[in-house]
Amino acid sequence: MSGIPISLKSFFAAACVTWCACSVQHLTGGTSTSENARVKGRIVDQNGVAVGGVRVLLLPVDYDPVKGSGAVAVDTTDASGDYVFAKIIAGVYSIQALDMGKKRGAIIRGIQASDQFDTIFADTVRAPGFVKIAMPASANPENGYIYIPGTTFFVFLKNNSGFVTLDSVPGAKSLDVYYSSTNSPAATVFRYGVRVSSGDTADVWNFGWNYSRNITLNTSATGANVTGLVTGFPALIRLTADNFDFTQARNNGEDIRFTKRDNTSLPYEIERWDAKAGRAEIWVGIDTVYGSDSTQSITMYWDNSNASGNSNGAEVFDTANGFQGVWHLNRKCDDATYGGNNGTNYGTTDTTGIIGYCKKFNGFDSIEIAGLLGSPASITLSAWVQLDSALLSGSEVISIGDAAFIRMDYTSNNIGTGGAVHLSDNDSVFAHVGSGKYLKQTGWHFITMTHSEATSATTLYIDGAIAGVRIDPSEPINYNGLGQNTFIGKHGNGKTGYSFFGRIDEVRVYRTVITAEYVKLCFMNQKNDDQLVGFK
Repeated sequence: MSGIPISLKSFFAAACVTWCACSVQHLTGGTSTSENARVKGRIVDQNGVAVGGVRVLLLPVDYDPVKGSGAVAVDTTDASGDYVFAKIIAGVYSIQALDMGKKRGAIIRGIQASDQFDTIFADTVRAPGFVKIAMPASANPENGYIYIPGTTFFVFLKNNSGFVTLDSVPGAKSLDVYYSSTNSPAATVFRYGVRVSSGDTADVWNFGWNYSRNITLNTSATGANVTGLVTGFPALIRLTADNFDFTQARNNGEDIRFTKRDNTSLPYEIERWDAKAGRAEIWVGIDTVYGSDSTQSITMYWDNSNASGNSNGAEVFDTANGFQGVWHLNRKCDDATYGGNNGTNYGTTDTTGIIGYCKKFNGFDSIEIAGLLGSPASITLSAWVQLDSALLSGSEVISIGDAAFIRMDYTSNNIGTGGAVHLSDNDSVFAHVGSGKYLKQTGWHFITMTHSEATSATTLYIDGAIAGVRIDPSEPINYNGLGQNTFIGKHGNGKTGYSFFGRIDEVRVYRTVITAEYVKLCFMNQKNDDQLVGFK
């Protein structure tokens, strides 16, 4: 294992085209003139077994395989899978390993070589993947090329239409993709942190956004465990300092974007962006979430200094998908939909919610929304609630003029947490659906009630699961003769015995009956331990 610098051209003469590069002359890795630095490591397979006979290259971390000059240090692993590079210039390097016999390899970047051994443990060779790049509009089609710095991978743009592909790139968690041209010394980052998976294609679109990341929507048994299709779904994306570097994005997230795998833009709404605290909640409109699927994904983009904000809640919570009103209660009482049914705050205070901020109610305050939200014939009400205490008559979460409401811990007939719709001109006749569950001081819960005009079925869900069903003789919801406005945290017809004590977050009203799968997906996605969204 001599680590002798040789020409890449002779090294890869017999290899496939994507593993070869131009002939080079000398190795550079940093500004130091010391040639006493050393690097050693070991190559293993995915079972941890040492792999001998693997050719290993040591390249400067910013090495350009088209413009690069100089020889590259090359070694071959011994029977123990070990390699050593000795008497090299101190600096930062990349390792590129190639097991030609089994067509697998490895790329490791950011290796700091100093005067002492820099040991790299158990680098794993994996089957290759592909990187497919949408050509930048400003690219030079004659002299331009795409490359991965610190490797021998590059592709010229000439004679390519729209896309170019880097073939047989070893699987790696984070690779940078650059653009340059042979008639210019400058190089421009196309994308940082591209993740390459064995046997898969990493699509790189949208030149100008320096970072992107795939976000999975896992509905399989290992995720949200939802089997049916869900359409028109607002997926909640939570960013934290653990899964996102806020310093890479603009101050208020103006450069955040989302697309489908085919690069179709997706609408989104930033509910909260707090870079200082390292927290953000973003709603992304997904046309279809597939059931029993762990492969569906969307892509998030960021870091574009020229991008302006594009957050639009009305597109995410589109009234065409049945939304009648959506109140995030995140420091405001505004309706996120095109309906503009903004609420007026009467005394509630801001506090930490399950999704960003929410409103806290003390039994004397409320939020009032003018009118009855179109008096929908079929309806869904939902909210996240944390009940601290309750009166004997129960606590009102939302009430549309007392014609349709959700009420918690209602003692009458042991209804407990439930809901009701008014089906008669008589003020006292309601179709109640109860759960028999009393949820005071049991933390956050997701409560949903639906009523179908077609079937006269009223269904109650608690935390995504059906908690009660009632079917009455066919009769429409009666909105006449009761309250004239909608209230959050207060009875809708002026009665004072149903005050709410606690927190309410993410209140929604639909003019449709959402499905049981939709309800469950909301719960699994929005609860603190989100089981739908994953980050690659």
